[in-house]
Parts: sequence; C-alpha cells; structure tokens
Amino acid sequence: MYSLSTRFNTISFNTLVALAVVSALNYLSIRFNDHQVGDLSFKVVADEAFLGDNYYNEEVFSFFMDLHADLRPLFNWNTNLIFAYITAEYETKKSSKNIVTIWD
Repeated sequence: MYSLSTRFNTISFNTLVALAVVSALNYLSIRFNDHQVGDLSFKVVADEAFLGDNYYNEEVFSFFMDLHADLRPLFNWNTNLIFAYITAEYETKKSSKNIVTIWD
C-alpha cells in the first residue's frame, strides 16, 4: 500500500497545492493596488533645431525638455524595474496616425 510511487505522488501533490496557494496569495497581494502615476509634468524648455532632408524624406527635431514624474506608486515589493517612455502622436497628409518615441 505504501509503495514508492504512492509516496512520490503524495509529496508532489502536496507540493503543487502549496505552490498554487502561495502563487494565488502572491497575485492577490498586489492585484488591487493603485498603479497610477503620481504628479506628472512635461514641458518643452527650448527647441534647438528642426531639420528636413528631402533626399531621405525625413525630418529631425531637437529640443530640451523638463520632465518631473512621481513613479513611487508604481513600486511595490515585487517591482525591480520600470520602463518609462514618452511618445508623440500627430497627423500628416500622408498618414492619419503617426507615433514617435521621443524619450526612452
């Protein structure tokens, strides 16, 4: 009745149940937290240059910006790293929606 396969089955089942319970508690511990960015301000301080290249059909805009963001509400015990980026969306005659990453 107490064979090696029965003991292994009991140990593995109890281990998987314990891992499932701990995983569910881990998920529920941060699921209902508020993950909104705190104070956020973005301002273009000065524009440096706007260049257009007709050969490659591209444009370059260089500017200085001032960014203040309170990212503390995003951190919890399980957060090691946050990737933040700023994008600009605009419309042109050729395309109705253009998205450009301006800070990464």
